[in-house]
Amino acid sequence: MILVVELGDTRFFFTAQGYQVFASDISEEAVQETKMWLEKAGLSANVNQGRMTQIAHPDNTFDLVVSFDVIYHAFRKDIVKTISEVYRILKPGGVFYGTLLTKDRGSQFREKSSHIVDEQTIVIKSGVEDGIPRFFSHMEDVFDFFKDFHIESLVYNEVFDTVLKDLPK
Repeated sequence: MILVVELGDTRFFFTAQGYQVFASDISEEAVQETKMWLEKAGLSANVNQGRMTQIAHPDNTFDLVVSFDVIYHAFRKDIVKTISEVYRILKPGGVFYGTLLTKDRGSQFREKSSHIVDEQTIVIKSGVEDGIPRFFSHMEDVFDFFKDFHIESLVYNEVFDTVLKDLPK
């Protein structure tokens, strides 16, 4: 069984491949849109509204948990809680695929329409993410967040210090 902690394109891929998929999102609108899309496509998944910090499934339920571009939309304490929830619901030997934002120490945030909360957190002040925090992890945060996991692979990119002119052509 697969849990998708977001309602982006990922849930469609696994559902279309025939996997038993459970998906959740904090947005009731996203839940309803997803249910309508699944019905139109002739696919099925268990889609519900829910918080990533309180996953409503028993311990050791899922073989795979996927969360791209979601977990970092929180304050540090909520990221820690979410990752502990993921660990709780994964079966022994289960796999987690997900993303976090990163930021070099001392680099400035470049988001123009945001409020800086602290050295690692901003709150977006416009658009669909108005009022939603974004937490930017350092490498040691990542290892701390996933201390209970066996890390098979980790790709770490410092997103705020990439200068386009320095990229290979």
